[in-house]
Amino acid sequence: MKHLHVAIALALALGIAGLAQAAETVRITNIGHAYWAGPLFVAQRLGLFEKHGLKPEVTTVKGGSLALQTALTKQSDVSQVTFEHVLKAASQGKRVVSVFRFAKVPAINILANNEIINKVKGQTVADRVRALKGSRVAVPSAGGSGEKMLQILGNKYGLNFPGDVQTIYLGGEPGAYIAAFKGKRIDAAMIFEPTGVFLEQTGLGGTLVNMIQGEEPMFDDVLYLTLTTHPDYLKEKRELLRKVAAVFTEALQIIHSDPAKGRMVMAQEFPSMTKEDNEATYQALEKTWPGNGRMDEGQARRTMSYMAGLGELDLPKDFNPTPYFSNEILP
Repeated sequence: MKHLHVAIALALALGIAGLAQAAETVRITNIGHAYWAGPLFVAQRLGLFEKHGLKPEVTTVKGGSLALQTALTKQSDVSQVTFEHVLKAASQGKRVVSVFRFAKVPAINILANNEIINKVKGQTVADRVRALKGSRVAVPSAGGSGEKMLQILGNKYGLNFPGDVQTIYLGGEPGAYIAAFKGKRIDAAMIFEPTGVFLEQTGLGGTLVNMIQGEEPMFDDVLYLTLTTHPDYLKEKRELLRKVAAVFTEALQIIHSDPAKGRMVMAQEFPSMTKEDNEATYQALEKTWPGNGRMDEGQARRTMSYMAGLGELDLPKDFNPTPYFSNEILP
């Protein structure tokens, strides 16, 4: 009997070792340690990669341009890249392919101090944007999503850039924005959540335009944050990519169908947040995460439309965006 127990234990050990050896490494580039990357953190902390026979190797970089380069040079299997960067690469004659959408709206809002908020309370989006004239507006970086979207809204509603607002660059940490509002060094900001959640808690200001909730239609249901790969990998690593899509599909399902579990994961990922802050941020950003990774031409063209407003896309009028995204690996 003793020998039987030993044999069983050895067989189990060999089986586990075999499974570990069978796990295939997937190289993932992540843009910053930010709450909007919730699907990735859910997949990591709940063992979804391992469930699908994968071993995640996650590299975090600062900025979409760096993430794009890892996809273009095959340093990653999938990179978190906005479709804006995919289109800009296309305008330069380069091609990467978005294979999974995991953010359908920008996780970014316009915040303002109480003076601006109270002055335009109940007014139209156009009036609220125009209320920024003469103010100091903080954004994460020069040429980043925050500054671009601010310019797009300004162009639409009659603000001139540069000139009508003073742009200040504060990076991506929410604490820097709260400190700047407290010190009265800025009047407004265009920044990713949960900065707005924290600002409202201080009583210093609030959300001027809530793009996450669809107050500005041009940014609603677009191709925003995507998993992007080199086009060669659609053939060379097709099965690997299928597994990745299955992992993120399951992560999105958990986020929406079991929010308690999703909040638990995010509390583990961001332990410095209070329970109240975590719940408020999760509720704010749940709108950004789609039910699945599927993409369509309408979403791609809406992204093209608002980018065209910046004059950044050197693409022919008959440009077809469909070769730059693919649903073929989705479950």
